[in-house]
Amino acid sequence: MSDKKLFSEFPPVTTVQWEEQIALDLKGADYEKKLVWRTNEGFPVRPYYRGENLAGLEYLDVLPGQFPYVRGKFKDANNWQVCQDFTIKDTCETNAKALDAIARGADAIGFSVCGKGLKQDVDISALLKDICTGCTPVHFDVGVNSAAVLKAILKDAENKKCGPEGVRGSVFYDPFGRMAVCGCYGENNDSVANALLDLFNMTKNLKEYRVYGIDAAYFQNSGATLVQELAYALAMGSDFLTMLYSETRSITEIARRMHFRFAIGSNYFMEIAKLRAARLLWANILKAFDPDCGDAAYM
Repeated sequence: MSDKKLFSEFPPVTTVQWEEQIALDLKGADYEKKLVWRTNEGFPVRPYYRGENLAGLEYLDVLPGQFPYVRGKFKDANNWQVCQDFTIKDTCETNAKALDAIARGADAIGFSVCGKGLKQDVDISALLKDICTGCTPVHFDVGVNSAAVLKAILKDAENKKCGPEGVRGSVFYDPFGRMAVCGCYGENNDSVANALLDLFNMTKNLKEYRVYGIDAAYFQNSGATLVQELAYALAMGSDFLTMLYSETRSITEIARRMHFRFAIGSNYFMEIAKLRAARLLWANILKAFDPDCGDAAYM
């Protein structure tokens, strides 16, 4: 096999040469108007990019598992899960659908409700019947009743004689998102603070269980640009850290209980850049709060 490099017979072309040829092809037309377009965020997008455009970006050589985690947390493989979501109407019917989804290969199950949500333990027991929450993570989006529902989840695990390792998944308590959409928490400030503390205390012995949600999709779905979506979501995340931090609750412990949702639009490359930027910015926010936060800074 030849050691000759592919395309080595073609001489290198400098940026200056590219630009000269473009100017010639444009025949006097305005370069900026013809070839450069701007995103809704105001970013100018050039017709081509070269290696020199990446100069000065410090995180490009960061490996998976290294701060600021723009390439993920795991060195060997990502732990992506296929999650099937269900809106709860009839608990027994929804449970049957969830079991069918698991049998067909779903890695996780999501349950959501409209209105005030679930209150009684029997609802949770019916929903989780024959579902091993230690094997299949179960995620609940039940609004203001998240603390009550988590309590019922833990009771169900206790009834099934499962330890803390037998509860995997999350509840999505997002008071800031509710305020953004509705103009109010749906409860008073004291109730929100109590719910936040209850969720924290109930998850002390649970590994990788997340209870504080930030739903950035609200903003993009309401017309926000990707930059605005990021800014609002990260600001809400910072508010969670500020509200919960105390001498007995570390930033690292709080961060491990948080999870973000982002909308994904049709602008493929911009959406990829947004998710990488979210990881980069969140990692630096956590580092500013606690330099020893470790991989808790991973989004």
